[in-house]
Amino acid sequence: MTFEGRELQLVFVEGELVYLQHLPAFSSSELVIFLSRHESRNGVPLLTAHVPGNLFEAGFGGIAGKVSIAPANAARAALIEMFRERSV
Repeated sequence: MTFEGRELQLVFVEGELVYLQHLPAFSSSELVIFLSRHESRNGVPLLTAHVPGNLFEAGFGGIAGKVSIAPANAARAALIEMFRERSV
């Protein structure tokens, strides 16, 4: 599948994303985006853009003290688009 001239691949994984530590199939990818559902403590719907990982303890899985490399420009573009579409 392509979008704006770039090749895209949509992949579904079994289980929790926090346990995906090595993705050799995507090693040549320019950008990997994980879509996951999060719940706010007070139940208010929330859309976020953040890097996966744990700065400190790994209470929900993954590795303590490890975070992914942050694609800042892509995260910024996602947040701007979510803001723009929020009232549609």
